[in-house]
Amino acid sequence: CKPWEWCKPHFDEAAKQNLDIITQTQYVDMVSYMPFDICLKADKMSMSQSLELRVPFLDKKVLDVALQLPTACRVDDDHAKYALRVAASKLGFQKKVANMPKQPFITPLTVWLQTDLYYDRIKEAFTSEAAHEFFNVDYLVQMLDDHKSADFSTVEGRGKLKMMRIWNIYCFLCWYEVFFGASSEQLKPKTQVA
Repeated sequence: CKPWEWCKPHFDEAAKQNLDIITQTQYVDMVSYMPFDICLKADKMSMSQSLELRVPFLDKKVLDVALQLPTACRVDDDHAKYALRVAASKLGFQKKVANMPKQPFITPLTVWLQTDLYYDRIKEAFTSEAAHEFFNVDYLVQMLDDHKSADFSTVEGRGKLKMMRIWNIYCFLCWYEVFFGASSEQLKPKTQVA
């Protein structure tokens, strides 16, 4: 199923409600993207660490108020979360904080992979027995070296950005080590299940 095919029934349902396009889009986000992507990931990540996660803007009372706001109070030409930004300003937050652009929660892997700590750890994995079994090790090390030495403030440096490729290969090698490498013996269950 293609993404637009999966979303179409939600947009069709929103269109039946005679809502403006912004509210339709927000509705589709609330019934598709949020529960089946963002909230699902947050729930899985927090529960895997035995953490109870609360998302303040998904509190029922907050949501009830937000759903009653006219579209012009939710979004303006410059900002999403317009009412929240106005409220923050009136509560005394500095203007630069209240009007700060939305930012994702990203891990600074691009920078971390340039530090000796992460570089050395990943290079060890990239030259391991498993890496030799599955990959061209010379290519992996060259890619890692290029990333470590790149100046990302230049176009040429950004061309050497291979963080996602490096990280995906490293995660595979860690997974392989846990389940099939020397660590698998140490980590296997101590009891037999009949």
